[in-house]
Amino acid sequence: MSTVPDSNIHCLRVEGTFDDAQDIVKAAFMDTEFRNKVRLGAVNSINWARVLAQMTYYFYSYYRVTDQAKGVKKVSFSVPTGNFGDILAGFYAKKMGLPVGKLVVGTNENDILHRFFSSGTCITDHKRITTLLSTTLYNLNFTYPLLV
Repeated sequence: MSTVPDSNIHCLRVEGTFDDAQDIVKAAFMDTEFRNKVRLGAVNSINWARVLAQMTYYFYSYYRVTDQAKGVKKVSFSVPTGNFGDILAGFYAKKMGLPVGKLVVGTNENDILHRFFSSGTCITDHKRITTLLSTTLYNLNFTYPLLV
């Protein structure tokens, strides 16, 4: 892994799935004493600031497309993602009035969103997912398209 060379930034490896790693992050944020002591901060998919920032991508993309294709009224988006943050931003942009057609999600082994929409419940099946395959472009390595 690579990151910025700042002394307060560290890369860690977690044995398990993405959901296992995210559970650790959530627990760290819920521990008020620890969070304040180390000044814990993050901008990731569990942080509302990231979702807000990602919403701007949808508006920007919509206006770029409709400026170049004058007859287009709605734009659909395909998002290669294994989790919820980016497509959630598209959903909220649509709720704010952006003329979005379909939001299409592509996923890989990190398919918690696919499992949620397929079953209606949020199930993290740690036995079924023994490891998340990691590649440089893992978000583009999707196998299960899903319409939202």
